[in-house]
Formats: sequence, structure tokens, C-alpha cells
Amino acid sequence: METIKHDLIVIGGGPAGLAAAVAAKEAGCDDILLIERDKRLGGILNQCIHDGFGLHRFGEALTGPEYAQRFIDRLHDLNIKTMLGTIVLSMNKDRVLQVSSRKGFSRIEAGAVILSMGCRERTAGAITIPGTRPAGIYTAGAAQNFINLQNIINLFEIITALDIILICRLKAVHTLHAECHTGALCQTIFQINKRYGHHVMIKGIQGF
Repeated sequence: METIKHDLIVIGGGPAGLAAAVAAKEAGCDDILLIERDKRLGGILNQCIHDGFGLHRFGEALTGPEYAQRFIDRLHDLNIKTMLGTIVLSMNKDRVLQVSSRKGFSRIEAGAVILSMGCRERTAGAITIPGTRPAGIYTAGAAQNFINLQNIINLFEIITALDIILICRLKAVHTLHAECHTGALCQTIFQINKRYGHHVMIKGIQGF
């Protein structure tokens, strides 16, 4: 197994990881490796195609990918190394990481580690909603991923349940409205759906 040594390992190539790696380099840490499980840097920003990012840092409204690209460009300018398509399997108390990629397994010894893996939307089971989750109901993040990254549109011929407040803020309504034949945006929870045998709470539905 290949063994690699670096002064600093940053796990996660989303906005937090990119910012951490750039800040560390600018502060004088020269030996940095950023590890990202996806095939591209940017994390959740890649699926956020609405604007509104960068107003405070750059003084202009950028889309998620545009905002991420500013940091990616800076990362490359600073010659910070990256490992894409790589999953961290374990890390012990001595900061020795076991990682896996298409090239195989590697062992990485780190002087310091920054964890910037972000967060995930919780499933229905994780928030203790009883019953079987109906097919065709997606979280806002899943809907963004299907539409903006994977270009999967036909899924939204079924009702798509999303938090309408979040969706309006993210301007994802424009994407859905432009591409979907039928669907609905649901805010949260109030009615019983007997078909699925559990409470599906819907405060308001906007159909199109």
C-alpha cells in the first residue's frame, strides 16, 4: 500500500474545504493535500445554480458554481494538491488516514487534519417519520441534484414535495416551472394521507 505524508490534509472539497485550504496556504503552510470524494471540487455549490453567492466576499451576485470556481482558481494558483474521487475510510488518533480511490488504497500520514465534509439532508427514517416513504417525493437538495447536475427531468412528472420557503429562496421554482409537466410544491405538514398509512403534512400546495 502506498504511503503519503503531508503537513496538512483537508477532507472535503466543498466551500469550507476550499476556503480552509486556501487560507492555510496563504498563512504559510506549504504542504497541503485536499481530498474530495466527488470527481469535481465545489461540493453542494455545484448544484446551486441560482445567484446570490459572493455578495459579501466579492461584492457581486454569483451562482453557486461561479462562486466555487473563484476558490478553485485560487487553489490552483497556489499549487495546492488535490485527490478527487477519493473516499477517506478511516483516521486514527495519530492522524493516519486510509483512503480509497479507483487507483486503489493509500495510507496518508498527516501533521494536521481539517474536517470539512459538510452535511447531508436527513431521510424520512432519520427524522422518525413513520411508514414507507412514497416514491417520487424528494428533498430540495435531491431535486437540485437530479435537475441541475444529472439533468433528470422526468422524475418530476410525479408530485415533488419540497419546502416552498426554501425553494423560493433558492429560486429553484424557476427550474421546476420551466421543465416539469406536472408537479407540486409543498411547504410542510398537516393532512393525513391514508393511501400511504402515515401523516403527510401539507400546509399549502402550489401546482403548475
